[in-house]
Amino acid sequence: MLEQLKKNMFIGVGLMAMTRTKVMEFGKKLAEDSKLSEAEGEKLVNDLLTQADDMKKYFEKNFSNIVEEKMKNIKLPCTVGFEKMQKEISELKETLARIESKLNK
Repeated sequence: MLEQLKKNMFIGVGLMAMTRTKVMEFGKKLAEDSKLSEAEGEKLVNDLLTQADDMKKYFEKNFSNIVEEKMKNIKLPCTVGFEKMQKEISELKETLARIESKLNK
């Protein structure tokens, strides 16, 4: 069951990446290779186009949520964190310069 779900998902993503014309060509070729009747071939092409459209809509709707969810797991310092580190580094440089100045006297 899980393997079939994965296969369908990958097919959907692949179809989504294809242009409508390419999906139609792919479907017609698949229908010919499978020796389907004309009606079965048209149904296959329509099913492929529907699946590609559904996957496209799903990803358009959920892409930002998916990225946002994945970004939560990435530990990147934010701009405020960078600014704070820069300030601390500047302060440390100033302290080091004062210490070096006292040592050189």
